[in-house]
Amino acid sequence: MNFPQRKSFKKKSSHLLAVSSELLAPALRLGAQLAVPQKSVPASEWRRALIVGDMHIGDLLYRTCSLAQLKGGLPRCEFYYLAADGAAEVLADNPALAGILLLRNSDRMFDLKNGAWDRLRELQFDAILCTSAIRAWPELAFALKLRIPSRAAYAHRGLSGVITHPVYPRHPQSLPGYFRDMVSALTGQSPDWPMRPVVYPNPTDREQAEKLWREFGYKPSEKVMACFVTARQTKGMWPVEWFGEVLQTVQNKCGCRIVLCGANGDNDKLQELRRQFNLSAELNPGRLGLKSLVAFLTKCSLTLTQDSGPRHLSNAAGIPVVFLRNTHVDAIETGRYCETETDLIPPEINRLPVEEQNNVLKMLPPSKGVETILSLLKNGVNII
Repeated sequence: MNFPQRKSFKKKSSHLLAVSSELLAPALRLGAQLAVPQKSVPASEWRRALIVGDMHIGDLLYRTCSLAQLKGGLPRCEFYYLAADGAAEVLADNPALAGILLLRNSDRMFDLKNGAWDRLRELQFDAILCTSAIRAWPELAFALKLRIPSRAAYAHRGLSGVITHPVYPRHPQSLPGYFRDMVSALTGQSPDWPMRPVVYPNPTDREQAEKLWREFGYKPSEKVMACFVTARQTKGMWPVEWFGEVLQTVQNKCGCRIVLCGANGDNDKLQELRRQFNLSAELNPGRLGLKSLVAFLTKCSLTLTQDSGPRHLSNAAGIPVVFLRNTHVDAIETGRYCETETDLIPPEINRLPVEEQNNVLKMLPPSKGVETILSLLKNGVNII
């Protein structure tokens, strides 16, 4: 029996619950068999599988780097992704997916749209990939309710009695690496392919990006830096004023063009930042869809961003990314996972209590960001 290791958990109580689930594994296995009488089969025999997991932009993009390998390793299986409106746009046109089921309302696993259960049962899935490396139990409960016989999930945190295809990933590692390990375990491929997110802009996406690029008056030879100063999170984020100081200094030293990007409601914040620091910058407050934004970013020289969705969209675009890691979680898990990324947070700043994050972040000097950006603008290249 593979008992969960204490290092896999933040809280001692969570570790004890996981160990208890392994002691109860025979009972859980019997309960799962009673709930789903149909027997599981090897992955090579799957015909239709459902992928579930966390649904923020970054979480979805973490999976995209391994979807082609998943489909290539199990070519006879149709893969469907259960998602919600909005962030799921990054999955559109992905040839590894047979369909994207926009049936969820939120991150809560059982918060589905009306009629979703009937639609899911109609598809008669014989397998499910539970891809959350943090909280597997809601996804496994969801699988049992749907009576899906083959259930792949990470077993290093317990509940192996409910899992028919257990995956024991390397731990800790960068977050996209966990799904890569799952795909490796299911397909027999060596987990050594790149973890860069993959997005498929279509001709319309590229046309919209080109239109905005021309509207801003940018030329192909110009250095353009995209900057995202806002984020979905409200804690542990770098002060907007710090971004202003960095952008002002960089623009004065090298004269690069700057585009301030954000969501639909960020226009006033971006205008105030531009005014306060006397920036010569264009504004892009949610004027492009996610795939169009990736197409736009491929034209840029660099992205400066919080640790949020735009970081991963920029990685998909293949341009250098300077970001500020979320210091509340493990530095290995949320740190650099593409060779074109630069994390400005020192590795020793790690797992900070939420109440300490902002104070620590404010002590990091803007000069470090300036030095890094100027070097990348001079030497960095677009690799895609």
